[in-house]
Amino acid sequence: MSRSQKRARTKSIKAACTPKEFAEILAKAEAAGVSAGGFLRTCALNRVTPGTKRRAPVDLEMLGKAMAELRRVGNNINQIARSTNMNEPTDSERLNQALSEYMATLRQFREASGR
Repeated sequence: MSRSQKRARTKSIKAACTPKEFAEILAKAEAAGVSAGGFLRTCALNRVTPGTKRRAPVDLEMLGKAMAELRRVGNNINQIARSTNMNEPTDSERLNQALSEYMATLRQFREASGR
């Protein structure tokens, strides 16, 4: 959103709602991939307003799997670091594998977050 669009939005409307209604509005805005304000403007005006930010949908299942994978890879890297700090020879093949897995996990995070 440009600065001129931000300056143009100087008025606000306050609407009371129940906690259930509030949660439903937030959930629908999330499902639509927009902010709550953008969602309400779109519903009220029956059009997408300029500057309404679109959010990428998040795949929560994939995100959970990626987080579990990241913990596993982090544990492997920690074990390699511990061995190195104890002046044991570094297993370069194991280190390269852990770094490869780390990069793959980062890709999973990007996919899960829609980026």
